[in-house]
Amino acid sequence: MTDKNYEPLKKDITERLESLNYKVDNEKDEFILKFLTDKVEQEIINRTNQSEVPDELRFVLIERVCGEFLYSLRGSNMLSDNQIDTIVSSISEGDTSVSYDVSSSPEAKFDLLITHLRSYGNDEILRFRRLVW
Repeated sequence: MTDKNYEPLKKDITERLESLNYKVDNEKDEFILKFLTDKVEQEIINRTNQSEVPDELRFVLIERVCGEFLYSLRGSNMLSDNQIDTIVSSISEGDTSVSYDVSSSPEAKFDLLITHLRSYGNDEILRFRRLVW
């Protein structure tokens, strides 16, 4: 991904992470965000057998990058309890809605959110798949 294409995407990723109660620190998070954006972009390219991510999968890319980012922070214990505790109890995007058991622990809800984000848009990705001969 060129830097010209990355900057608007980075802005959307940053805004999405802020909506999930994570304040992006440009200096600290820049490398990992760029790395994960490239990683998720390559995964989508590989699954669709196309040379670039179709514009229609932009939001899938954003959600998956956010999921991978939060997953990496969670795995390295870089998230505070406060960030995990204030996670939302339900999410709706288009025709997809995910609700979490409010009696579950905040950690369990957060893990479900991460799983949802990391696997978001599987059906949409399949819609853009091309056969390779």
